[in-house]
Amino acid sequence: MSAVNEPAAQRPPSQGTAAVIHRGLADLFLAAVAIQFFLAGLGVFRAKSHGSQRLADSSTFDPHRALGTALQVLAVLILIAALAARRQVRLSVVLLVLMILQSVWAGIGGDAPALAALHVLGGLAIGGVAYTLHRAGRAAA
Repeated sequence: MSAVNEPAAQRPPSQGTAAVIHRGLADLFLAAVAIQFFLAGLGVFRAKSHGSQRLADSSTFDPHRALGTALQVLAVLILIAALAARRQVRLSVVLLVLMILQSVWAGIGGDAPALAALHVLGGLAIGGVAYTLHRAGRAAA
C-alpha cells in the first residue's frame, strides 16, 4: 500500500504534518487569488481615474504586482509541501507553472496584446486549480 493511500494513523508523522501544511497553504492561496482579482480591478479603475496612458505601467497596479510575487512564492511552498505529503503533486506543479506563465504574459504587455491577454485567462485557470487543491485538501482531511 502506498503512503498516499494509507490511513492517517499509519502514515509517517511528517507526511501528516506536511498534508496539513499543504492544505493550509492551498486555502490561503485560494483566498489570495480572490484578493488578486480585486486588486487587478482596483488598478484598472484607479488608473483610468488618474488618466494613465498605459495601464500596465501605472503604479495603481503595484498592490496587484506585489501580491502576484507573494503568490509565486506561495506556489513554491505549496509544491514543497505536496512533495513532502506525497499528495496533489501534479496539481501543485500545474499551479507553479501557471504562476510562472502569469509573469511571462504580464511582461509581454503592449508588445503582443493578444498574448498578454492570456494573463486574465491564466488568472482564471489559477483560481480553478487553487479551488481544486482546496477541495482535495478538504476531502482528504
